[in-house]
Amino acid sequence: ALFLFDASGTNVLDRVLFGPQLPDRSIARAGTGGTWFLGQPSLNGPTVTVPVGGGAGVRINEWLAFGGASNPDDLIELYNTGSLPADLGGYYMTDNPLGFPNMHRIPDLSFIGGGGFMVLTADGDIDNPDHVNFSLDADQGEIGFFSPQVTAIDCIYYGPQRRGVPVGRCPDGANSIRSGAVPTFGFANLCPVPPPPPQMINVMPVTNTWRYLTGA
Repeated sequence: ALFLFDASGTNVLDRVLFGPQLPDRSIARAGTGGTWFLGQPSLNGPTVTVPVGGGAGVRINEWLAFGGASNPDDLIELYNTGSLPADLGGYYMTDNPLGFPNMHRIPDLSFIGGGGFMVLTADGDIDNPDHVNFSLDADQGEIGFFSPQVTAIDCIYYGPQRRGVPVGRCPDGANSIRSGAVPTFGFANLCPVPPPPPQMINVMPVTNTWRYLTGA
């Protein structure tokens, strides 16, 4: 948050509340309506806005429900499959998609880049904009991402988790879900390499005559 007070220090003249931001991008007012937009930094000059897309292409991309030594917290990663940045302010996250889809409201002016990631800590903290107000169950659970109209955009269900082992989409944003080798929150998922296909080795043509010695 950013506040502007009068000279007495008691009256708030202006303020802006915001969530996760993008590198080398600003939030700025455009026009006379006082509405905030994603901007191109233009200090000492007219506001330059940056086009944004919606959150329909955002996917729950990686999660850690049973933290380990290097990552003790529950984590959720969102991935924007679109090419434009998306303002996720007013969207919802939940661990109870059917019963409580609007459990956690993402703060206004929370941006995720085109082809980028947003990492949220699931620890029940309601005071930090990059945290959600619920934790993940290590035995089994659900994670849901909903529009401001509480329409489901993406939901996943998971079973028992292993300590320190993340689970996510391979590749990023895909339908296939795999356990990861290491947590890669904020970066592309490190998907396990599939084993090579079995090779057929022709030891001897089946038309040959086979012989063996019984007394050897």
